[in-house]
Amino acid sequence: MRKKFVEIFVCMLLITSVFTVSGTSINNLNHKNNILFLDQLDQRSSKMDKPQKIGSNGTELAQSFIPTLPTLTRVKLALKSTGSAEFQYYFVYIKKPIEGSTLTSANINRNILEIGTGWYEFDFPDISVTPGGTYYIIVEGVNSTGDTSSVYWWYGYPDPYANGAAYYKSISGWNYLKEGVNYCDYCFETYGTTEVNDPPNKPVCSYDLISDALVVTATDPDGDQIRYGVDWNNDLTIDQWTSMVPSGTEQRINRDGKKGTVNVLTEDEHGAQSGFVSATSKLKQYINRPFQVFLENHPYLFPIYQKLLNKLV
Repeated sequence: MRKKFVEIFVCMLLITSVFTVSGTSINNLNHKNNILFLDQLDQRSSKMDKPQKIGSNGTELAQSFIPTLPTLTRVKLALKSTGSAEFQYYFVYIKKPIEGSTLTSANINRNILEIGTGWYEFDFPDISVTPGGTYYIIVEGVNSTGDTSSVYWWYGYPDPYANGAAYYKSISGWNYLKEGVNYCDYCFETYGTTEVNDPPNKPVCSYDLISDALVVTATDPDGDQIRYGVDWNNDLTIDQWTSMVPSGTEQRINRDGKKGTVNVLTEDEHGAQSGFVSATSKLKQYINRPFQVFLENHPYLFPIYQKLLNKLV
């Protein structure tokens, strides 16, 4: 059904491209996707009364919202900059509940911020959400640069967005942002689509000790293209990505003599990710010269030796 939708959508674009429509533009395509899904505005609060300074970890800001669409694709925030921002990056995390694990995230570099007020897009890997459930947009600055100028998130009152509330974090925990007795809401827009993108399956990993390679393969239930991310340092941060390949394609990743536990995940072309799987590598075992000559003279034995050696991993 999803592929049929894409085919119809592409045909519509081809047909409409022969006409020129003055003053009309399509600006709600989720550009992070390789196959474009037409996302749409879902939730919004745009009343600007005062700005609230964005802090770092421990002083984050948050806005709750209730989506009506099953896939969340991106958010836009109304930000105010007073000069060279004091943080290198500004991150958005989507969480449920407010102290829950991060469901998806995106960031912008301070270099794109202009002095004054603007709407800035945070286009993260799409996630499936439950319509009617409460989710949280968490905002924080990362990597202080020592500059004194600040970046703020605009908010409005009294209670312009009925399906959520604005929060700020302090040493006492999360607190409602209020103006007197009035609840406030930050200025935000969420975008989504009715198309549900299933995440790819976790990869199956093994080691080829002969070629010193990590061998990975996985499938995507939607038949999307996929790539593999490798965490060589066991810190749950991707250190290396493969190129995009068709679902089910095996990839061989040179490990350059690395050893220890590594983590691997699969990501589809729309940004949906599987969980990590762990694999333990060993140093490459080299073949002594006499045995190498023996195998060269008896090449039919090489596949047998290769299978036996890989069973040692």
